[in-house]
Amino acid sequence: MPVWDLLNKNKYLKDQNVYNERVRICNNCPEQKFNVIARARQCNKCKCFTDAKAKIEREQCPLGKW
Repeated sequence: MPVWDLLNKNKYLKDQNVYNERVRICNNCPEQKFNVIARARQCNKCKCFTDAKAKIEREQCPLGKW
């Protein structure tokens, strides 16, 4: 995920419900972990911080869950 996507609000999801569903799916996934150093949830599979990745419209789950 390019960092500039996080800085460009035009790339964000327009529907808050889609974001909430993505985060819910990630929270129930066994690949989800809490990174103590970064104080954020992170995917073991792709190493992305899931709360940030779930906001970007064109991003996808590496396991095909969303």
